[in-house]
Amino acid sequence: MRKALLALAVLMVAAVCIASAFFMIVDHAPVSVDFEDASWGGGYAERVGGLWRLVVPLHGQEARAVLRSRQEFRGGYFEVEMKTVSGCVGGSAFYLYAGKEPDDFEEVDVEVYGFMENVSDVYANLNPATADFTCWVNGQRHMVRTRLGFLACEGFHTYGVKWVPGEAVEFYVDGVKVAAFYGERVPKRPMRLYLQTWYAGWMSEFGTPEGEAVTLFRNVSVHP
Repeated sequence: MRKALLALAVLMVAAVCIASAFFMIVDHAPVSVDFEDASWGGGYAERVGGLWRLVVPLHGQEARAVLRSRQEFRGGYFEVEMKTVSGCVGGSAFYLYAGKEPDDFEEVDVEVYGFMENVSDVYANLNPATADFTCWVNGQRHMVRTRLGFLACEGFHTYGVKWVPGEAVEFYVDGVKVAAFYGERVPKRPMRLYLQTWYAGWMSEFGTPEGEAVTLFRNVSVHP
């Protein structure tokens, strides 16, 4: 009985700690996000029950399945549960973006790749066991590549971004801070929220896959 009570107490303390950490990250109540489909190259987005399913056909050509928020955001905490692509395919992304490439844009990006076989050493670490956490500012890329401790394609995990324009960007995976950028490395301008599955033309050098690349998203939340 005493052991059972001790175990219960430990669980309660852990729950309080997790809740406290969440409220330290989130300052305001969530707002609804109105998405529009911005897919191209044969990609598409569909709503299936409580999921967003973003699909790209694998035909050797560049393609994107993209959901883009209609509204712009000026900071806040952004979170989604994501199950990433698998197989020899492109990648899954959850990001904030403003402007136009190649030079006039800013971005905060969480990106996970699919499995890639027979690749050079340059791409050897691009797989569902790692994620890239990136800020683009003034044409400069600032990136941290982190081992996740799991295969992101095997189940849903929670990815979060806390953004204070011009001051700080912090990245979270399953409630744990895994990367951060500060000061001049942090975007300032208002940005839209994007969900994406992609396949890039350069990946065809490793062979032309068949089928589809699919990312599943659920429980998208924005706390401005």
